[in-house]
Amino acid sequence: MAHALGSRALPFDLNRFTGGLEGKTFAFRLGDDRFVLKIYGGDDDQARTEFDNLAVVSVAGVPTPEPVLLDADGAWFHAPAIVMTELPGRPDLHPSDQSIWIDGAAKALASVHDVPSDRAGHVRTSRWQRWRPSIEGMGSEAPRVDAVLAMLYDRAATLPTVLSHDDFNPGNLLYDCGRLSGVVDWADITMEPRYAAVALYRHFLAIHPGGEAPESFLVAYERAAKTSLDDIALWDVLYGLRGLRPIDHWVRACAGLGLGITSSEIQEKSRAWVRQGMHIAAG
Repeated sequence: MAHALGSRALPFDLNRFTGGLEGKTFAFRLGDDRFVLKIYGGDDDQARTEFDNLAVVSVAGVPTPEPVLLDADGAWFHAPAIVMTELPGRPDLHPSDQSIWIDGAAKALASVHDVPSDRAGHVRTSRWQRWRPSIEGMGSEAPRVDAVLAMLYDRAATLPTVLSHDDFNPGNLLYDCGRLSGVVDWADITMEPRYAAVALYRHFLAIHPGGEAPESFLVAYERAAKTSLDDIALWDVLYGLRGLRPIDHWVRACAGLGLGITSSEIQEKSRAWVRQGMHIAAG
């Protein structure tokens, strides 16, 4: 890899990132430059897609890594890999100033949604279209949930779409000295109503840190995007149901980011979030 980057020296200051669920990611230095290496689990298409996507989102108003080199054939590590520039900061799930933390995430998502959609090359089908949630975890309330979902699917098809990060969550946001310094993990981009990404992030905030965080994020996003998301409760119900399925992998990812939480805690908070969304949608 170092030779492919034009260096006779060996990489140093090698550190593996924790919290990710797909592949292995490392930071390293080569001479005076700092890079990130991402090795994929045998999927050359995913490596090529993320490499190309980094160029697509480079015009966003938030820092994103710059693509440096692609090894789609796995010549370096017997698996596809990419090298990109390293951004300062790390994911922060325990911010000292929650308002700055939330505001930074909201402005970042709004800036991603401002990227011209005609730049997109590799576009994945959005989550709300490719995934149908199970309502079994809602017990006797399942029929009410089903009615809310039917309303969402009926309205969603008429909504305008924007280019979006398919997994906009706190683990993919970097903070440096308390302020957002970049958005990473661009293996997938999609075209979807802006409601979808906002609701996805609000669900994570409902789990942690909870309280007023989801509403503060919505207010900050609407201000940054200069729009109003009046039907967000419908989408809150949809994405809240993600927390009722088997979620041990979420627990592992959270642990890698320094957040200790159990599957039962995630499910309990997600169920409460779905109930809140149903109440608002019905009101």
